[in-house]
Amino acid sequence: MAPPPPPPPPSASSSSDPAQLHRVVIHLDLDAFYAQVEAKRLGIPPDVPLAVQQWQGIIAVNYPARAAGIKRHLNVTDARKLCPALVFVHVETIGDNEDDNDDGGG
Repeated sequence: MAPPPPPPPPSASSSSDPAQLHRVVIHLDLDAFYAQVEAKRLGIPPDVPLAVQQWQGIIAVNYPARAAGIKRHLNVTDARKLCPALVFVHVETIGDNEDDNDDGGG
């Protein structure tokens, strides 16, 4: 015998009790997370401003770097002017434009 179906979700008008509401909103700051992962991997203290660099652009920043005015999509030269103490982590770039001597064969 199959279990009974779950009750329908309450509408906002039918219940004002927060315990009865089933909606959850989660915000993940993956930009800062990426910078934190690189800092952890390299042993850089969390209070050091850090930017993840790809080519000459910044693709991720941690919170201390944000506090210094650093934002994604700044170029490295402008970011260095804003925060001379900024640590840059250059990440590997893999793609069609890379000369990796891999012909794709098995």
